[in-house]
Amino acid sequence: MLASFFLQDYPGEIDALWREKNFLSSEILRQGPLRQLRPECIGDRSRLDLMWNGTQLGIRGRSQGEESYDFHPIHNPDSVNPLIAEMMKTFEERKPKLSLAQIRFRTGVGGIKGIWIDAANEQIKALLYEEKFLRSLMDDGWVVEMGQKHKALIQKEGRLGLDLAPALNWLSSYDKNNAEIPLKSCISLFSQPGPETNRALIVAGFDLLDEAHVKTLPWCEWGAGYGNLTAAYASRLGSEAWASELEPVAVSFLAQNAREFFPQVQTEEKIAVEVKENFELWLADPPRPGFPKLFTSLQNMTKKPKWVLLYHCHNAGLINDSRLLRDAGYDLFHWSSVDAFPATPHHEVIALWELRR
Repeated sequence: MLASFFLQDYPGEIDALWREKNFLSSEILRQGPLRQLRPECIGDRSRLDLMWNGTQLGIRGRSQGEESYDFHPIHNPDSVNPLIAEMMKTFEERKPKLSLAQIRFRTGVGGIKGIWIDAANEQIKALLYEEKFLRSLMDDGWVVEMGQKHKALIQKEGRLGLDLAPALNWLSSYDKNNAEIPLKSCISLFSQPGPETNRALIVAGFDLLDEAHVKTLPWCEWGAGYGNLTAAYASRLGSEAWASELEPVAVSFLAQNAREFFPQVQTEEKIAVEVKENFELWLADPPRPGFPKLFTSLQNMTKKPKWVLLYHCHNAGLINDSRLLRDAGYDLFHWSSVDAFPATPHHEVIALWELRR
């Protein structure tokens, strides 16, 4: 798998930022990384989150007061695949009647086009009533999701409405042999930015396990989402496994993907640490603040996992979870980084922790 990666050629300021990110993570983890992966990002991004300010697409910058902030317009970024660039242009040309909204553009396997519009309920209702803009997207073959409830646009009895989002292959996972696993999810669920970045994240974790000579063993996962890492590690770590997720819609996709692609993994919609003492490895992909409740519980467990493999994209969570793991009796075995978010202060840190002997 590693042979398929090649380094992106970035401007000097982005290279400097990359070095700074690795330096800060090295300070937090008290050692340098085993590997620093920089997958090809030009044209690879298949998910792009932007803001619509009523006239144009861009990203929100630094706050300038309670209700004021910088806004940076974005047009045709080179990180996205060409189809997303076309979708951005179409969106701006048709000028939806939205004063403020979060917009997610997505492309999936086979060239499917999707958009998630997250705005105030009154604005969503107004778009549904007006119909013209939304119908134009549907006529072009777009899958349109709206609001926080993972609902998709449908036509019923001649009118537009919302129903459960369809299960589609927006981003594949990869097994230990680099074969694609065509998982199903919806636009509004979190996913990695693009295929090459996703592959790099999986490879970085596999590489750490290889370095530690970890082969097959009983394992469980916290924060599984719709099963992106679950599918990959099911091919790498073996069949005795369990995965959990708290977001209800993600749980439904996780269960669906498990039935089709990794039936050996039991799935569950809760965090029940007290009954998970028979697993030798914990895999965790926490939110930005980390998993404080989960890792605090490790201190009182009678049979702790030998290994904890952590994915972090934010320093706050990395700091908190690292402290809790050390308090629970773990030492860092090694870590690697993936430049999943070039030109931002964030990158992905994959760290393998071992129970102190």
